Amino acid sequence: MTTTPATQPVPAAPDDAPQRPRTGLLRRVACVVVAVLAVVVTILAVPATYAKDNVLDTRGYLEIVQPLADDPEVQVAVSEAVTAQVMEQVPVDDVVEGALSDLAGREVVPDRITNLAPILENQVEQLVRATTDRIVTSDQFAAIWTVANRAGHGAFVTALEGREGAVVDLDTEGSVTLSTGPILEKVRDALLDRGFTAAQDVDVTGRTIVLFQSDDLATAQRAYAVAQHVVAILPWLALVLVAGAVALAAPGRRLRALAWIAGVVALVMAALQIGIALTQSVALGTLPPGAIAADAAAVIADAFLAPLRVDVWWVFGIAVVVLVVSLAAPPLVARLRASRLAEPAAA
Repeated sequence: MTTTPATQPVPAAPDDAPQRPRTGLLRRVACVVVAVLAVVVTILAVPATYAKDNVLDTRGYLEIVQPLADDPEVQVAVSEAVTAQVMEQVPVDDVVEGALSDLAGREVVPDRITNLAPILENQVEQLVRATTDRIVTSDQFAAIWTVANRAGHGAFVTALEGREGAVVDLDTEGSVTLSTGPILEKVRDALLDRGFTAAQDVDVTGRTIVLFQSDDLATAQRAYAVAQHVVAILPWLALVLVAGAVALAAPGRRLRALAWIAGVVALVMAALQIGIALTQSVALGTLPPGAIAADAAAVIADAFLAPLRVDVWWVFGIAVVVLVVSLAAPPLVARLRASRLAEPAAA
């Protein structure tokens, strides 16, 4: 009887067995990489979009700076700075000496009249201060402020780009300075109209005041120089990367991947809010000599940072909603499927 030999199994090709695990590993790695990129781009998109909408856009920029002209803290700070700059240039000693000579009616001024010098010096300062206050608190100042910012709209754009600006500039140390030239010119003309001829010595060029200072502003300047060409596409790129990370996730784990991305974004946005507050606090606590009062600097910083805070809260809220939905969806879907399967069995 002829025995039929048993069929021997054909050995698998050496590369067939590990092919599926290797492909799965590469897919998981790609998913993680794309997810990290999605988070990073989302983080960059928030301040970049804020800059585009509230700094680069003229209307958005004016909405920030226009109300500052009517803020009492800003008015006081500008008035103090301009008064000091005028007094630095006015030859007060010559003015007082001339006034005392006229008062005495002789070249040699008696001691009893010389004792009036401090009073006259104070009167000169009071005249300059009153004139400056009247201009700064008038509608004329609001018009000067608005026209200057509209004509120079470049205030913060110029600062971020590192170009020398006519209204606002940002130096390499992160100090934001405001040109007081237009206001000084108005004060000088007003003093001359009142017969204070010594004001003709006031030079209005090159005069500035420091609004606030932070090393982070210099860092932002360098970052903006790199990112300004891709600002418009960052939000869309973030959405594409999120979709790509979810698509690369294994079936059944895509909602989990979306939840991880949303959770990380929410945590980073919360940290960013804290970082904004801490940075502002540190910057206001380390104002350099010659800067405006801390209260006025706080008002200005709040005005510029308020839109950024709103944008951060919006992204935080959206991320939290996506996180909750992503975590709640799988159990709800499972319950619906279970209930549908149970209905035919019960029938």
